[in-house]
Amino acid sequence: MPAINEDHSWRRLGYIASQKIRNRNVTPNGHLNFEMRKEPTWGDLDVFIKIIQGVPLANKNTLFSSFGSFSSLKSMQLARNACAHKNVETIKNLNGLSTSYSFSRLDFATDVVWSNCNSNGVFAIDVWIYEMNLIADLATATP
Repeated sequence: MPAINEDHSWRRLGYIASQKIRNRNVTPNGHLNFEMRKEPTWGDLDVFIKIIQGVPLANKNTLFSSFGSFSSLKSMQLARNACAHKNVETIKNLNGLSTSYSFSRLDFATDVVWSNCNSNGVFAIDVWIYEMNLIADLATATP
């Protein structure tokens, strides 16, 4: 696939990313239609890494090392999903985080956010914000 150097609209970039996630070929003039629900799940680190793999980017290695280095953001993703989609399953998904965070029982998804990390005693939310800032700095650094 040639480098992305023409259309940088959200419809074009979303189309390319969606095609790559589904292991489909990219057509020269393909775009997402008005259905934003078909846009990729940008907040899922696994999906984002797959997009980076499939799209011709000059800074691909920088992005891989930036986004692939921080595992605690998966915890943030689980907590976010449990807050946005309040149901038994999403709360249950958080129970596995009890080995990394200082909670024994979850009444609300936000209990994880305000728990301390077992490794350093810092609030989970503070660790996640720090890591997001670090990722942003690494991903946008110029060589």
